[in-house]
Amino acid sequence: MMDYISSYLRFIKLVMVLIGLYLFIAKQHLIATTIDHWLARKVFNCFGYLFGYTQLVVLTLGVFAMFIFPTNFQYVHRNQDVEGGTIYVYTADPGAMGTAYHYVYLQCTLPLNRYQLTYIAQLTWMRNFQIAVDNDDVVITDTNNPETVHRHPIPDYPCAL
Repeated sequence: MMDYISSYLRFIKLVMVLIGLYLFIAKQHLIATTIDHWLARKVFNCFGYLFGYTQLVVLTLGVFAMFIFPTNFQYVHRNQDVEGGTIYVYTADPGAMGTAYHYVYLQCTLPLNRYQLTYIAQLTWMRNFQIAVDNDDVVITDTNNPETVHRHPIPDYPCAL
């Protein structure tokens, strides 16, 4: 869920940094009366401008990157309800810098709309796959290569299927 709203939070933070920089510039007379020593005031202003404009540049690049390279959330996060439980698959794909893997978890529901992930397996990358449960085993089949079948036992856990 946080992945879905992170794009909006980045934009909101950009607006807040802009407001903060505006107030920092507009209230220089207040800073001058509050910090009496000229060296301390200069250091405070230098760090304030440095941090403000650095955040402004980085957040602007992040917002533009969000529109240029949108994230496919169905590729990264995949939930599948099977026989009364939930199997969660997270795809870690570092791109050209490394090897992509699928991490398979059992998602256990906790009170107050929380959950706990119990590790099941790490699989090499597959473009498309199907998830099924057969006799307390998670069976993941590569749909592009049906001969590739990964079978892993579900760990003994109170919410196990």
